[in-house]
Amino acid sequence: MEEDIDKLSNQWIHDPGSNTHLINSEDWSGWTREYDAVATDFVGARTGRVQITAWGSMELMANTPTGVQSLKLTHIAYVKGFITSLIGLARCRKLGIHFDLGQDLLY
Repeated sequence: MEEDIDKLSNQWIHDPGSNTHLINSEDWSGWTREYDAVATDFVGARTGRVQITAWGSMELMANTPTGVQSLKLTHIAYVKGFITSLIGLARCRKLGIHFDLGQDLLY
């Protein structure tokens, strides 16, 4: 179980229900911290809420129909030590980015 948690801590998960991108460590390559969160900045997690530490952006490499391309994610919540990092697919849809689970591609 602990090994599974360690494995998740350095991966991204596509979350179809999330409207927020979330990063769990500031050690990610390409991460830029832009400003500190305020006391009222939270994300929902299970049945509770988790305090956001900061907001930022990053370049992320993704599989697309035309090959690996760089995506710029903005307004990413940094939550130190969260179990994994999330790409909020609900947020992506607003930008015209869609995920194909069958082919593991972003359009």
